[in-house]
Amino acid sequence: MASRNAYRSIISRISASILTVLLSSWLLPLPASALQLTPEDFHCGSGAEMREAAFYEIMKNCPGYALDLNHCCAIHDDCYGQRRSQEFCDAEYAKCNLKAVRVPDRGASWCRNKIEWVNTAMPLLGYIAYSKSNYSDPSINDNSLKKHLPEMTPNIEMHYEHLYSACPFVNITLSSCAWMFNDCLSSTLIISTCTRQLSQCVLDAAEQQNSTHCTRTSESMCAHIMTASELMDSGYMAVLRKGMHSTWAIILLVIIALTTTGLLLLKLRRFLSLSSSNESKIKKYAPIQVECLKGCNSDLSTAQLY
Repeated sequence: MASRNAYRSIISRISASILTVLLSSWLLPLPASALQLTPEDFHCGSGAEMREAAFYEIMKNCPGYALDLNHCCAIHDDCYGQRRSQEFCDAEYAKCNLKAVRVPDRGASWCRNKIEWVNTAMPLLGYIAYSKSNYSDPSINDNSLKKHLPEMTPNIEMHYEHLYSACPFVNITLSSCAWMFNDCLSSTLIISTCTRQLSQCVLDAAEQQNSTHCTRTSESMCAHIMTASELMDSGYMAVLRKGMHSTWAIILLVIIALTTTGLLLLKLRRFLSLSSSNESKIKKYAPIQVECLKGCNSDLSTAQLY
């Protein structure tokens, strides 16, 4: 019984050690959670109260499409600010909304029903906001807008700050572009996927401003960010390949360790079985040996008498 308990204890310890090695070598950290919108970053709704109401309505019932819908609102705000016709801005806003929720899933279906109602009511809902908007002389140093920056490198952030200055009529849209880019980065490892989306977003915004200086600045910024992302992705892939080689080395070491452990356990089991067999034989033949010794001793005593 003692031998069996010792055998089980050894197996448990070895198994625990192997499990620890596997966990420490192969488990990856959980991906970072996506960024969360706040009412301060939301652009849907006219005025603080309507904006907050729209924010909680969308976040409660349509969270998967909140960023896209918020971006449509950002473009719509800039369109009003540029003093384009309300009819044009509302029509573009409706197209943007329907495009954002065109995916045929259950969440998008609910969103489409609400969005269609908003699109229908927008001429009335947006009348006051349109009459109050005035972007004819935008202040570049206006601090009322929270201007997000792409979270890549200080150099990219500097270029994006220049973009805000070069494209003052689409600052709301540019801020939303940067926010969506940062959210993309939090959910993927391939940076170039996000930078392509950001570049498209920025170029679309520059097209809305329709300014040569804004267009050139946006193209320069996109070139810088694409180059940076390619370098970062190539570095990541190199690390990944090195990690794969390390992983195979670890797997090989674990296989060797398991094989060696298995052989040791097999030898240990044979040793314990042999020890148990010897103990049984000793117990079995001990009485015979005792009787034999007694008989031999009596014969010796009788011989000594004669």
